[in-house]
Amino acid sequence: METDLQLKYDLNRKPFKIYLNGKSLINLPVILSLDCMTPNTDPLSTQPDERRALYDHWSTIPSVALIEAPKKFFSSHPARSAILRILRAGITEEDPEEPSRSMKRHALSPKEIKGLLNDREKIKMSQTNLYFHLNTLEEVGAIKVVAKLLEKRHKIAYYGRVARLILTRDPEESLATYRRRFEEMGKLVRAMRLDIDPARFDGLPEEYLEIKRRRDKILADWIARYDELMSAEGIDSILVFELLKDIASASPENIGFLRKVADLFGVDFEGSA
Repeated sequence: METDLQLKYDLNRKPFKIYLNGKSLINLPVILSLDCMTPNTDPLSTQPDERRALYDHWSTIPSVALIEAPKKFFSSHPARSAILRILRAGITEEDPEEPSRSMKRHALSPKEIKGLLNDREKIKMSQTNLYFHLNTLEEVGAIKVVAKLLEKRHKIAYYGRVARLILTRDPEESLATYRRRFEEMGKLVRAMRLDIDPARFDGLPEEYLEIKRRRDKILADWIARYDELMSAEGIDSILVFELLKDIASASPENIGFLRKVADLFGVDFEGSA
């Protein structure tokens, strides 16, 4: 006859029960620990090599990133800019492999961010509101989850910036937006019965967007050169970027394109049509 021997244990710390063919034979006192079933490592904690991504993060991100967000996105709530400043500054702690050496970490947990918002930025915030701002920043592409580490039975997300310098581009400056504008202007031209070949409108939205993109790239690279200085002096690089975009609107390339469009539509820059 086949013998069925079973060992059962429940989590209420009752004794082990040994069953033979479905019948309980004996109760044994609990003499085993879950620790003895694993190697000499804590199965509920992340190991040092898994935390290495938190220290390596800053060296792996680009120097500058342009994200699409409204101009007032960061200024609409002080916590958003503060979170980016905190992630830029990071925290200094002991090297897990060489305790005698200190390391800078730019990937932080929500708990760490919340504490630094209170201590450094003097912004008090509930955990719920903090997660709202973290999710909002992640959605627009300003921050990302660098790693999720197991700590005391829970997966903890660590957030970091997507670039050392983050600048915004107005979502309205899109190909779809410019196409709609030129389409409406084309309708007006036809309604006015102007003698203009519709084919002359082809490619204008794409050309204008490309001019804007080149401008943003040149200005972003310029600001990146002075990023450390602006950060040290507490200068808002996003506001500087917006002013430079206004100044760049007077560039020969931009003015040349706009004059071409004005001539096409019969618009006189001097004030008469």
